[in-house]
Amino acid sequence: MAKEKPLNAIIDREIARALVKSNHSETNDLLIDLVNYGSNLIARAFDQSSKNLSDSIIIGHFTKSAVAALDSIQIGFCEGSYLTIKLASRALLEISFQLEWVLKSDTEKRSKQFYVSLLRRKKRLNRLYTGSDSASQELFTQFRNRGFNDPNTLLSSKISEISEQNNAIDNILSKPEYDQINQDFDSVQTRNFDKNWYSLYGGPNTIRQLAKRLDKMVEYDVMYSSYSQYMHSSHFEKNVSFDSESIIFENIRDVENSLLDINFSCSMIFRVYRMITQKYLPSESEQFSLKYIQDWRDSYQKTK
Repeated sequence: MAKEKPLNAIIDREIARALVKSNHSETNDLLIDLVNYGSNLIARAFDQSSKNLSDSIIIGHFTKSAVAALDSIQIGFCEGSYLTIKLASRALLEISFQLEWVLKSDTEKRSKQFYVSLLRRKKRLNRLYTGSDSASQELFTQFRNRGFNDPNTLLSSKISEISEQNNAIDNILSKPEYDQINQDFDSVQTRNFDKNWYSLYGGPNTIRQLAKRLDKMVEYDVMYSSYSQYMHSSHFEKNVSFDSESIIFENIRDVENSLLDINFSCSMIFRVYRMITQKYLPSESEQFSLKYIQDWRDSYQKTK
């Protein structure tokens, strides 16, 4: 059978790409340059770090995740995929909040909290997948009812590997530097679910509370809440609009209305890069400010 052709009224890929190329190539080049800069910043910062756990989390996880989010934004912008831009912008904002929280104080302890939380989540998923969790059978039944392959058959060959992984996790969590944090997560666990990693020891319970503690409520109320509409599929006006005589289904690809998101995301990545520079490459702080003025500022301001 012949492959489907797109209905351009719903998805017009070519016009989105053409608009970026003809009207917004400078913005696209800015995003590419910022991603490229971030890739090099990761290497330079880690080279100057102590290469311990907190450095691996701050640079290898949070900074790299921020660069990956911006890379997704650039790809989405080049293709006019506004949903990609919205979701990646939300991720970038959340990453920036968590990174700032780690760096704000008690950096080593907060890094360990994150690491312990990560290991605990991995172990719980392993229990779920291997059928040793109370919710496993319900999950497996849902898989079978929806026509997927039987998870028991799929995972049977992985039982030994997963068991070894859980044993390795237990060995790590039993180490003196992690054991107390692990126990403290147990003490605040509710219905077999852990709290957010940043909630331990009087930390904020939610992203909203985290934003408040960082004095970032304007960003949360205006941008994060807006992006959450796209995450939770409540962005009705972006899909359907009305005039006096008709119902209009909006195009899936949109370039022009993404510029505010690009502007905001650039401001977030500047913040991330500045935090990393100040911590690991303080001698480059002045150079970073100069680079912003000479290489990025004009293009950045045109996205408003």
